[in-house]
This record gives sequence, structure tokens and C-alpha cells, in this order.
Amino acid sequence: MKASIKKQYRTIQTIFMILLIILLISAISMTFVYYKVSNALIHRTSEKRIEISLNPEKFSWEEVVFKSKKDNLTLKGTFFYAKVPSNRTLIVVHGYDENRLAAGRTKRLVKYLTPRGYNVFAFDLRGHGNSDGDLISFGYYEKYDVLGAVDYLKERGEVGEKIGLVGFSMGAVTSIEAVGEDERVDALIADSAFRDLKLFIMDDINTLPHNLNIVSNNVGGLSYWSILRHFPYKNKVIIMIAKIYDLNIDEVSPMRTVKNMHSQPIFLIHGKNDKVIPYTNSEVIFKSLKNNSNAVFWIAEKAGHTDSLKMYSEEYLKRIKTFLDKNM
Repeated sequence: MKASIKKQYRTIQTIFMILLIILLISAISMTFVYYKVSNALIHRTSEKRIEISLNPEKFSWEEVVFKSKKDNLTLKGTFFYAKVPSNRTLIVVHGYDENRLAAGRTKRLVKYLTPRGYNVFAFDLRGHGNSDGDLISFGYYEKYDVLGAVDYLKERGEVGEKIGLVGFSMGAVTSIEAVGEDERVDALIADSAFRDLKLFIMDDINTLPHNLNIVSNNVGGLSYWSILRHFPYKNKVIIMIAKIYDLNIDEVSPMRTVKNMHSQPIFLIHGKNDKVIPYTNSEVIFKSLKNNSNAVFWIAEKAGHTDSLKMYSEEYLKRIKTFLDKNM
């Protein structure tokens, strides 16, 4: 009888140990996969060819090189001249996994604004296009790239007398964070910004559609999103990875940054059908601007993520020109 009880005890003990080992292996494996996926998300993706598909007889531009205010990284971009000499320049800040062309948005802006008295300066953020750098920090370090672009324009003299910013998605967040540290920007347009990086990672990412592929890259045939959304302790892993790369995700918070913009002209744009960064993010940011009489908000009813310019092209361009004309 005692032998039987001992045998049952050893069996239970063995099963318990096997389950414990399985759980431990699973936890280690999940952490490793999560680290690899997250690591891929914050590092340079494959470079895309940059080709300016504009008629050089109608549009004039030059390639430029300048330095970021952080780490002295070399950044590259294109300066498009207004049809007549102008002291007003709009800087284009692209989104994640894009480059200075901003998925065709830069071309639309150049074709519309340069004949109307605006220079357009588009450049590649760190870790994108032809610029140096490998780490992508969703606005934390990129804001210094924008400040470097502002410095560059100011050093050029007349073309930097009046400066505007237009940012898309991550570029919108980056632009807000940059203006929060530098009052030399006369007007800011933020298209499809998230309200707070930590909240977006910790909370919002769980509410996105299951089949949404946030980025174009894949891991083993699965989108990054399909892998990220199911990890039960992803928050702790994300914080760990952020610390490894010296990223303070708490500091990237447009909804807090704009509270200090009491008179800075800012135009928020968001598509109501945005499934990546819900338009409610811009609503929160706009509420933080309640004491700023120069803040404007436009919700593009049927547009998806950063699609407002494409879907409502004429209205979009007229709205931003009216805003820029008033403030620059």
C-alpha cells in the first residue's frame, strides 16, 4: 500500500516537473521570438529606391545632406524650389517604413505648393531611405532629425525665414515632439498621429483588427502584428527592449507635448476610417489644445490611415494651403 502511494506521488511529481519544464521552455521561446520581432520593428527595414518622378523642366530641386541634432547622424533629402524665390519652406516628415517621398504624398505637395510660393523640403529620417542610422524609435530620436532639418534651413538664410512642418503617422508624432522643443517652426500639420507611444503599445494595439498587417515585412509568413498581439506579457518585454536601446517611451506623448503649445499654429488631420491609429487619438490631442486658439482639427470622414490626401486631394490641399498662408 505504501509502495503504491509512493509510486503515485513520484508519478505526480514527474508530471508536475514535465509541465514546469514545458512552461519554462515556452516562456523562454516566446520571449526570444518576441524580442526578435520587436527588434526587427525598431531597426532599419530594406531600403527603397528613391526616384523623383517629376518633370525637371517644370520643377527644380537639389539633393542635400545635413546633420541630425542627435548623434551627428548624416541625413539626406531633396529641396524643391518654389516657382519664384520664396522665404517659406514646408518640411515633409514621412512615416514608418517610408522615405522622403512619403508614399507619393511629397510629389502631390510639391506639384501643388511650389507654384503657389512654397519651397518643399523632404528628407529621410534616421534608419530610413538614404540617411544613416539603424534604430527606429517612433519619434524619440527622430525629433532631433527634424530639428536638424530646421537648423539646416535656418543656415541657408532666406528659404528658412518661415518654416512649416507636415508629418504623417510616425512623422506626425515626430513633428509634434520636435515643435515641443523648438519654437522656430511657424506652422505644424500633423496627419494621423497617435496620442501617446506607451498607451498605443500597451493598450491600443490590442484593439486593432486581427488580420491587420501594420508593416510590410513578414516573419515566417506571418505579419509582425499577428505575432505581437497574442503575447500575454508583451508589456514587460517591450519595456525591457526599450531599456536595452535607451528608449524612454514615456517621453513620446503628443497629447502631453501640445499642452505647452499655447499659441503655436497646429492643424490636426485624421481619417475617420483609420484602423491603424484610430482618429480618437487626434481627438485626445485636440482636447489637450483647448487653450490654443490657433489649433484646427479636420476629420476626413471616409479616409483610412494617412489616406486623406489621396481620398480628398483637392480639399486636403486647399485646407493646408489656407492654414499655411495664414500662419507663414
